[in-house]
Amino acid sequence: MSKLPTSDHELLVYLLADETQAQIGSRFGASQQAVAERLKNMRIHTNGPNSDSNRALPWPIDGHPQRSRFVSRAPFRGLRAFLLLQGGQKVTDNAMVYFRAFVGHIESGEVLAFDDERGFYYTPRTTEDGDLVIRWPDGARPLRELDKLTFDRHRLAQLGERFL
Repeated sequence: MSKLPTSDHELLVYLLADETQAQIGSRFGASQQAVAERLKNMRIHTNGPNSDSNRALPWPIDGHPQRSRFVSRAPFRGLRAFLLLQGGQKVTDNAMVYFRAFVGHIESGEVLAFDDERGFYYTPRTTEDGDLVIRWPDGARPLRELDKLTFDRHRLAQLGERFL
């Protein structure tokens, strides 16, 4: 039987604090595999291409009760394609459709925002947004990989040059 806490939120706190699965497991006297299985059941990606894109985001959507609704919509899919391309990953032709729509919104002066009710949505860019493609929420953890979330028309063109 796993010694992990029953609260998914408690695991997320340690994960967002950049603890590894092994460190989290050790904290609770459980194995890394137990932590991995629990995170898998929570639909949290800590390996593979989605893990980098999820870690770059300031919103803990992986444990959100409406996660599947939020991540299946076009705004999030466009952001995910953007992040995967930024990380040098290949994306499907279908993902490129979402990427092109995302870029269209960014180029028209919008950023992607999130709230618990609406999920992901586009909103007009403000001076506080700077060159970010997302609206960084107040009180969110510090932005570590700023360059992955900034708008640079030249770099965007390079990312999707064969599709845009």
